[in-house]
Amino acid sequence: MKREESPWLKPELLDLPHGLMLFAKTAIHRLEGGQHQSRSSGEEQEFSQFRAYQPGDDLRLLDWKLYARSKRLYVRQAEVQRQMQVLLLLDASASMQHKSGAWSKINYAKALAAALGLLAHRQNDVPGLQILSDQQEQQLLFRRSRHHMQEFIQLLKQSTADGHWPKILPPAMLQQARAASLVLLITDLWEEEEELKKCLGQLLGSGQDLRVLHLIAPEEREPQQLPNGVILQDLETGQKVQLRSGGDKGASAEAFIAWQEGWKSWLQRRGIGYVPVSIGQEPLAVLQAYLGDKSKATAW
Repeated sequence: MKREESPWLKPELLDLPHGLMLFAKTAIHRLEGGQHQSRSSGEEQEFSQFRAYQPGDDLRLLDWKLYARSKRLYVRQAEVQRQMQVLLLLDASASMQHKSGAWSKINYAKALAAALGLLAHRQNDVPGLQILSDQQEQQLLFRRSRHHMQEFIQLLKQSTADGHWPKILPPAMLQQARAASLVLLITDLWEEEEELKKCLGQLLGSGQDLRVLHLIAPEEREPQQLPNGVILQDLETGQKVQLRSGGDKGASAEAFIAWQEGWKSWLQRRGIGYVPVSIGQEPLAVLQAYLGDKSKATAW
């Protein structure tokens, strides 16, 4: 992978610390609200039947004792069925072009998606990916293959932030969402509110666990740090606001906090998880805080 083409694809995200991996399942189960609590492998886990090994199956699911007797490869069917499918939805609308410090929101979203996809893959779960914008409709379906993660990363590399949130969710994406155990939407929530709420309602109706990872630039929370006269522009609507004084900035900060709390309340009332993420932090630090040791972790 050429680093200059993908500055967000940092080595530490491709080679996550082993300690993080040990806690990744625990954290994802916390996101799921208790689903898939038992994911042990081997003979201690009950299973209904065997089936013949197929290329792409996880070798850890092979029953070697049965192989010793039959000289044929079989996997434990129930363990395959217990694999969790994790669908990552990436907001690629124009507002995600916003850059703060070293990170644009779209690149930060790509970095988080890449790391979470790799975590799911290493846990023997199956990640899927959907890019959401009315200018592009790209997805990677759930499947097990040796090239799956390469295709996952390649799709992230190809995606750009442009256009608006789609008015209608792609039918194929909704089908994937229905099959998923966990759906993670990475977004800045700067969309047409009613359209986004309608889409979230469609996803929630599928019965899986849904979480919104809300990307926030530091200056959105604290516009006091911006110089006087700076012009803020909504990249999707084109609307501009000029910050003229400290009073304007204070009012802007209060408005943002009220808007954020409104979204948080709306989501939580419907059982949708809400996770605010500051793009002022490095993605690995955010992942370690949530997926690491609970005694040392800080909440998202």
